[in-house]
Amino acid sequence: MRGTAILSLILAFAGWASYVPLSKYPSYRNTMWPMLLITGIALILAVMSFTKATKPKTLTRIIAGVGGVVAILFVPAYVFMMRVPVESGRPQTGQKMPGVNVINEYGDKLLTSSFVNHGPLLLVFYRGFW
Repeated sequence: MRGTAILSLILAFAGWASYVPLSKYPSYRNTMWPMLLITGIALILAVMSFTKATKPKTLTRIIAGVGGVVAILFVPAYVFMMRVPVESGRPQTGQKMPGVNVINEYGDKLLTSSFVNHGPLLLVFYRGFW
């Protein structure tokens, strides 16, 4: 059972570590099902090895307990800190920018749509002059 306890600890940390590469893909960001699956398996293995610990019980239960705690702490961390809500109406990465009317430093009105075919457009929001 000690091998199962160690596996649960490794899987619990792997569940946490899988957040960074998976969060780059919008299809996974909303559900994060691979991370939930890995963490769920880690929790099941931790409970199994904790309840069926053999000699030496103490070390096996400590390892299984740490694996279980790491897996359980995933839930509030994911719900409250890691999950980024998507606001409606907010432009997404790679989406075409809507046309914006701006005023330059000379007071002339510019349409950003008139610059689309001339290469990349960089908008700088200068907050003031001190």
